[in-house]
Amino acid sequence: SISEIPSGYIYLKEPLETCNIEYCDAYPDSWLCLTANYVNRRYNTLNDASGFKEETSIEASSRNECLKFCEAYTAAEYSKYKSGDSCVCYSPKTTLEAACTMPWGDQVSTSEISSGYIYLKEPLETCNIEYCDAYPDS
Repeated sequence: SISEIPSGYIYLKEPLETCNIEYCDAYPDSWLCLTANYVNRRYNTLNDASGFKEETSIEASSRNECLKFCEAYTAAEYSKYKSGDSCVCYSPKTTLEAACTMPWGDQVSTSEISSGYIYLKEPLETCNIEYCDAYPDS
């Protein structure tokens, strides 16, 4: 998200060509690449059955601290209201194409879900199944 970039100008003595590569293609492990795609965890969760595995976590004091910690991973979850580790880093179990974000659905009281966001390096489709249909024993 360009809102993360401080505004300003770059002054040069000589003109430069614009590169034919985007920032996140050149620097895929940059934490800034996690800022463009996010979902509110009150309404969606990562489909961990076929999509993601938790790699590591920390207690982070800010969203940017979390994203910087998780910059080498595909996804990060941050909630300042979550008890325990407020920052969790994820990577795909197989391929990113198998992953999706899963809506909680009407059967889950989202007031029980701590507010926060899941940040992703790539946009994901929404799964065609709700959480309780996928995990009826939860």
